Amino acid sequence: MNIIRKIFIFILAAAGTGGIGYLANLASGNPLFTQSFWGLLVFAALLFVFNFLSGRITADNDSLKYVKRQLGFSAAFSWFLGVTLVLGYQIRCLQMTSGGITGKLFILFMGALSGCAIWPGVYWLFGVCGKFKTGNKHITSKSGRQVFFIAWGIIFLCWIPVFLAYYPAVMSYDFNMQSVQIFTGLYHTHHPLIHTGLLWIFFRLGECMGSYQAGMAFFALFQMLILSCVTGYSCTFIWRIFKKKLPVVLTVLFYGILPVHSVLSVSITKDVLFSAFFLLFLLLFCEREYMGGKNNAGPEAGMILAGALMILFRNNAVYAFIPFAVFYIAADRTRRLRTGVICLLTLLLGKGIGLTLQYGLHAGTGSISEMCSVPMQQFARVGFLHGNELNDEDYARIDRYVYDEYWQRYNPPIADTVKITVAADGIANWEENLAVTVRDWLITGLHYPNEYLDAFLYLTSGYWFLDDVSYAEVLGADLEGRMGILYTFNGSASSAFEGVETHSLFPWLERQMEKIVSANSFFHWPVLSQLFKPSVYCLLPVFGLLVFLYRKERKKVLLAALPLFYLLTLLLGPVALVRYAYPFILSAPVMTGMILMPEIKSPSEAPLA
Repeated sequence: MNIIRKIFIFILAAAGTGGIGYLANLASGNPLFTQSFWGLLVFAALLFVFNFLSGRITADNDSLKYVKRQLGFSAAFSWFLGVTLVLGYQIRCLQMTSGGITGKLFILFMGALSGCAIWPGVYWLFGVCGKFKTGNKHITSKSGRQVFFIAWGIIFLCWIPVFLAYYPAVMSYDFNMQSVQIFTGLYHTHHPLIHTGLLWIFFRLGECMGSYQAGMAFFALFQMLILSCVTGYSCTFIWRIFKKKLPVVLTVLFYGILPVHSVLSVSITKDVLFSAFFLLFLLLFCEREYMGGKNNAGPEAGMILAGALMILFRNNAVYAFIPFAVFYIAADRTRRLRTGVICLLTLLLGKGIGLTLQYGLHAGTGSISEMCSVPMQQFARVGFLHGNELNDEDYARIDRYVYDEYWQRYNPPIADTVKITVAADGIANWEENLAVTVRDWLITGLHYPNEYLDAFLYLTSGYWFLDDVSYAEVLGADLEGRMGILYTFNGSASSAFEGVETHSLFPWLERQMEKIVSANSFFHWPVLSQLFKPSVYCLLPVFGLLVFLYRKERKKVLLAALPLFYLLTLLLGPVALVRYAYPFILSAPVMTGMILMPEIKSPSEAPLA
């Protein structure tokens, strides 16, 4: 038995080395790794780690049942990560994935080999999450309030210098189009009307003050107050879980210092407030389900309000909330009616206010082009790669939805170059007959399945490929364009609202921040650069889901459900950007805290007042 075990360990180490070698060779473009001394070092390191783990597993006979579960779940997640790495490196280095059934089996096989190298770390993580113990001191509501106000104040103060650096605000992304709507009075639902309405209020406030610039500054401060309040609540939640200062300090630093938070806090884009309400909903959900708020109407009323605002600030949020609500109601056996009422009121309030704003402002309906981003990219990729060799039927079928003059505008990581041009010429063919559109999309996909898959993978890699860089370089990365990981250019409609200009009150800090968020200097930061990657945060609820299933905490599966359902809507979007993934980044401490909390020590603890 001992010999068999050693042979198995040798095979695992060799497999892991082969997987790393394949990825390294892809990244370098030549078989440098497999012909170098590094391969031998990796093999020796894996052999040592597998031997060490084997000894620990063999010695832990008393909990063999749990060891088997840990082995199974960690292996599943390792294989999943391995496959994503293989897919990601193939589309980055080869510009396509291996084709055909044989090619896809090869990807699964190489994913398994790569997963062998990842598995020891993942196995250790599952062990940590399974055995981690929270403190058992009872935390009073008073101490919770103290932590809340201290954290809120510190985070807000940390953002003030960045506010001065980008004074009056970062006016990029959709700011220009929304300000034009306000100037002309012609509103549409492509951008959430509640956010456009808030922008109108602060424009009018600035008008009354004699300075549109001052109005935008107050908008930024208003947004900073809301976001810092919710993140302060998140810090309090971490305090109540761990009962220790260090996790709270790390959470405050995460929110207060990380440039993603500080720059987005002063960015006038709907994603910031949406993410704040997303996090607030998750916190109140945890309050109701796990922190002694079951019979308290406060968390339930807060959930309804936060959920409604979440739906109002992102049009795609409703598509995530509906399946979550169904899942939530089905899982809550003891309070199914009460939970159903909460979910129904959330939907009615969110959609009701949205429709009221639409009719009150006589707003037009937004284009469906946003929802068609993936199929547009798939049609465009087929035309881009095979335009000269398409038969007449395929040519006509693709040209019906993405005109041939736009095929060369195909840009793999972003659909806007195709989406905008098609929408400008009209997308009647997409709307006239949905059944015909789906039929044509399926027929083309059957003819070019690999191109369809690759178009989807390119468009979404920022959410699942751990070594992706497109999320920070999709439109370039330089100080002049100010479009690196975050967009900080001034996109204001100056002809409509004169004086809406950027005037930094802290130029030195602005220059330093621009090096990070526009020139992407964080790429050169060891370890810390991982904190900027959307994929790290998007994969966290996937890991959390497996941990909850591994620990048989079926109730906590609900906590991962809403982020995962929302992630599915992002996978149908036009591009993978940090601002779209911001809900996952903002809620990462809460998700991490729940992953590390296998049981609640104080179920009767009073909720945060």
